[in-house]
Amino acid sequence: MTERRKLTPLAGAPNRFLSLRGASAPKRSRSRKPEAGFWLAAAPVAPRDDSAPDRSASLAPGMTRRGLLEAAAGAAVFSWTGPVAASTAADDALSAVTKGAPVNKGRVTLSMPAIAENGLSVFTTIAAESPMTEADYVKAIHLISEKNPVPIVASFFFTPAIAEAKVATNIRLAASQKLTAIAIMSDGSVWSGEKDVVVSIAACIDGG
Repeated sequence: MTERRKLTPLAGAPNRFLSLRGASAPKRSRSRKPEAGFWLAAAPVAPRDDSAPDRSASLAPGMTRRGLLEAAAGAAVFSWTGPVAASTAADDALSAVTKGAPVNKGRVTLSMPAIAENGLSVFTTIAAESPMTEADYVKAIHLISEKNPVPIVASFFFTPAIAEAKVATNIRLAASQKLTAIAIMSDGSVWSGEKDVVVSIAACIDGG
């Protein structure tokens, strides 16, 4: 009959590496202190509640919660800095065309639809009051946008030989905004006219 042999500890390594010997392995005493080293304690795991809603189901495929938070933070930064940056660009453009001269309201009529159905093409007319003589004429008219990527939408230049300081053109608007027409007179004075326009379909403008 085959003898059944028990596993016993090797010398110098009790209860770790076992060899085949005839004697039975001594039982570990519960009062024995653990050897030096790292011990891991498993935290209790709460049972899964199948009735709770699966919040991850609302995320788009491939989207992680961290990615969702980063996207939300980026949107918040954009919504905060976007209007401020656009306003600053328009102010800088106004200072550039006027060269720091005070801007007076009046003598400039900016005509365009109050509601533009398509921002890709908005018919615009600008007229400045001037006798257009050698002594008194309009030197330039600039159209400044509040929210377009390039704030100076158009510039027109005149001489006394032109009978009337009036222009008409089609422009593109990136969003609903206020536009300002600036007329630079030959005597150095600056006059302006404004118009608020609501854009139903914004134009996709890349750098202009």
